[in-house]
Amino acid sequence: MKFGNNACGEEHVSARSWEMKYFFSNKHEVANLESYRPVFCYNVIMENNILREIIDVEREIQLSVDKAKVSVGEWLDARKKEIEQEAAKEEKDILASFQQAREKTILDAANRASELVSEAEKQADRIKHLKSQTLSGIVVNHIHKILPG
Repeated sequence: MKFGNNACGEEHVSARSWEMKYFFSNKHEVANLESYRPVFCYNVIMENNILREIIDVEREIQLSVDKAKVSVGEWLDARKKEIEQEAAKEEKDILASFQQAREKTILDAANRASELVSEAEKQADRIKHLKSQTLSGIVVNHIHKILPG
């Protein structure tokens, strides 16, 4: 791939040439050596400087991207640890709350069962003192509620 003519009037193939190029202003007059004037080819140097600057900027960008990846990775790791700790704390709190609710429910159920047993014992004591005749009358009055039809 050709890039055209440089400032020296020479056709160059690569813009990556790092050499300083010289040429003689009058190539046809070989007899008179004083007529040969070296001229620095600025176009090649400028192209090389621009390419070098582009490469330097690309390196800076890549370094910035790499640093950003590292910092984002560190941030994600820290955030993950925080979330795991928060989840563990929440799980512990939920289990403690569940245990308290369970214990309270067990106590409430035990109290309610105790009340029911006490009430049943009182009713049993009252019935125990009744005569059979009285009990038969009570049962007959309530039998229609128990039996269908």
